[in-house]
Amino acid sequence: MVVLILPLKDPSPTSGPTRRQQPHDPQHLVARRTLTTILRPLAEGLALFAEFDVNTVKSTILTTPLKSTISLFSGRAPGILGQDDMGAGLMPLVSAQADELAISLPIIAKLRQVRLSEAGIKRKVNVLASTVSDSSDVYLLGYLGVKGMWRTLRQKSARLYTETDLTLAYLKGFFYEDRVLIDILLSANNPSERLADRILQRVKQRMHQLSDVTDNDIAEFEQQVLDELPVGSPKWARCLHIDPAGWKRGERSYRKLVNDLFVEPKKRLITVDGNTMADDIRNAFSVLLNRRHIVRLGTMGVHVDVADGGNFVVRLDDRELFRGCNDAAPPQSGEGTIELVFSSLSSSLHRAVVVYGPDSLVDIIMPHMSADDMAHDHERRLMWTDLAPSTKFIELGEIVDRIVRSFVEERELAEQMRIVDIQLPYVIKYLYLDSGLNAVADEQLDGVIKLLELGGVYEALHHDRDLLEALIILGAVAPLMPLRRALLNLLADYGFADPDGMLTSLLRCGEKTGLPLVNADEHYAFVLV
Repeated sequence: MVVLILPLKDPSPTSGPTRRQQPHDPQHLVARRTLTTILRPLAEGLALFAEFDVNTVKSTILTTPLKSTISLFSGRAPGILGQDDMGAGLMPLVSAQADELAISLPIIAKLRQVRLSEAGIKRKVNVLASTVSDSSDVYLLGYLGVKGMWRTLRQKSARLYTETDLTLAYLKGFFYEDRVLIDILLSANNPSERLADRILQRVKQRMHQLSDVTDNDIAEFEQQVLDELPVGSPKWARCLHIDPAGWKRGERSYRKLVNDLFVEPKKRLITVDGNTMADDIRNAFSVLLNRRHIVRLGTMGVHVDVADGGNFVVRLDDRELFRGCNDAAPPQSGEGTIELVFSSLSSSLHRAVVVYGPDSLVDIIMPHMSADDMAHDHERRLMWTDLAPSTKFIELGEIVDRIVRSFVEERELAEQMRIVDIQLPYVIKYLYLDSGLNAVADEQLDGVIKLLELGGVYEALHHDRDLLEALIILGAVAPLMPLRRALLNLLADYGFADPDGMLTSLLRCGEKTGLPLVNADEHYAFVLV
């Protein structure tokens, strides 16, 4: 067991506000730096797992990324619009609403096409050819870690081999809804010198607890998502393997934090006074939380003219782009911005163009949506709530960074934070490798780690680009079609002259290096990386 002991001293006074009330507590900085560093490989690994591996066939739930992908690309998702029979307009595709395969099969084909495109293969080549030795590059480390977690889960729930989107949903809930971890982060009883170690040990414990998850846990989790069980309900504790008492403590701490964040905004200017600045950041952060569902697709600088009465014109290089009217928009003229956005909470294909003038918001335009549309009011509320241009959030991040740096210097915490920064990457590397290499024999572990440090999975393939691409092609298809003959035919379709020889070479590389890449017999083939 790795124990990370950080010699931080608590500089807060012994009198005055309680530790829970201190606006500037060194333990908050330790918690922030430790947790973001520990969970970054997990976040990147889950994102790559979604990009390279996620599919669904018959699961009753969908993660937000896959739901959005279906909405955008399949043309078969419930509640979205598609061409009518005459091809003349858009109408709801109600026929697909009760047909799971009608929804999943088109998107499976689309995802396979994208993943096996030249750009898709190159994307995964870049990940598998990176190393695990550079602390600033955690992509391969996180991806291998998540693939290892997937292997662990499917040992108890075989259907997760094909239901990778359900795997993604469960892993996200398992780690990010851990109320015991929340309680550790927010508890007033955490001395700063032990906080980093407590956070680390909790994440490590959670990784080990994945081996206790059963098929019944997965089924219960799926049903509770389907039933729209509130996120904070203690009923989640059982299927996520969290102590019920710990869940309740953490939920109380979390609710207090949320209530503190979502206070009535105070109209104050940012000044050099620390408390005033902290209040403004707290209020801005509550806006940021409210707007997490907004995805910004693009931003462009434009010239905006708004006349009396709200009539406005948007121009780019003296060329009129569009015009509109919003009687609530104040008169203004000058350089502005348009942003193309959509909401992940949207149940439709509607996207919005947000127009900002030099002084204020001008309007939100939702093409092809009329006021008579049943979803009109809901969609507009999604877009209008706590609206702010993306530049404001960038500015907020810069302000937070400046405050953190000045506070570290003022409290002489720089040395203590440096210790965290030095120790954590090494510890985290082996934490994720423990999961990512769970199929490697103990006596071969050191050799495999050296290979990954030198050149990632590409090193284990002796820098053979053809083998690496063959592995990627097989990995994109095998979970849904593990038949050996079909996979060999696929390799032939992609130009491999000796598909059987490629599979044999992948098997031999795994045997020689100790890093299992594929498992195969005369009938089936399974990809492990």
